[in-house]
Amino acid sequence: MATATKKKIHRETPLERARSMGWASEEEFAATVVAWLKALHWEVYQEVEAHRMGSIADIIAVQGPVVWIIETKLAFNPEVLWQATQWLQHAHYVSVAVPTTGRRNERRLLLERYCRQNGIGMLESMTYDRKEYDFREEVKPAFVRRPGMVDKVKVCLTEERKTYAKAGNADGRRYTPWKATCDAVRRAVEEKPGITMKECIDGMKHHYSSNACARNSMAKWIDAGKVEGVRSKREGKFLRLYPTKEKK
Repeated sequence: MATATKKKIHRETPLERARSMGWASEEEFAATVVAWLKALHWEVYQEVEAHRMGSIADIIAVQGPVVWIIETKLAFNPEVLWQATQWLQHAHYVSVAVPTTGRRNERRLLLERYCRQNGIGMLESMTYDRKEYDFREEVKPAFVRRPGMVDKVKVCLTEERKTYAKAGNADGRRYTPWKATCDAVRRAVEEKPGITMKECIDGMKHHYSSNACARNSMAKWIDAGKVEGVRSKREGKFLRLYPTKEKK
C-alpha cells in the first residue's frame, strides 16, 4: 500500500519577507531610517569608520551631546546584533533597525531578549510601503550616561560623512581616513599653490602615525596620480605641490 508523502511547507525567512515587501537592498531600507531620524531633528552620519578594529557603523545620529549608533539589516538576526554589540560604550544609545518581521516566534523573542539583556534597542518599520519611514521602538536601548569610547566616535563625525556614502551600500563606499587626508592636502594646495610637502603635512591633521610617514606616503600617492586635484614637482631640494587645474 502506497504511503502518502507529506508536502514540505516552506516558511518565509525574515530576509525573504523583506524582499517580498519590496526592499531591493539594505541601502534602500537604511535610507528610510536616515529620513526618519532627520525628521526627528537628528544630525545623521552614514558609513562611519570609527573603531580601532576598522568596524563601520551604518548610521550615527547626533542630537546635542547625545550619540546614537544604529546598525541596519533586512533581517533581524544574530549578525546585526553582533555588529551592534561592538558599539556598546561607543555611544549613549545603540540600536538595530529592521523591516517589520511579522509574527513574534520563538527565535524573534530570543533575539529581543538578547537586546534587553545587553541594552541594545530594536527599531522596526511600521509600514509595508518602502516610501514611508515610520518606526516603532520595539525594544528601547539602554542609556549609557558616560560611554568610555564616545570621544573616539565624535572626532570622526565630519561633514563629508553625512553624504559621501549611503548607509548600507553594498559597494564598501565610505569616507575613509585616507580620503580625509587626501582632501586636506588638496585644500592646502588650492589655498597655497607651490606649498612644499613639509609645509603641507606639518600644517594639517592626517591619519598617519607621524609627519615623516605622512610625507613619504603622500609623495608616492601624489606621484602615482591617486590624490585627486594635486600634482607634485621637484624644485631643487624641495618637493612642491600644485593644483592639477589652475584657477582661472
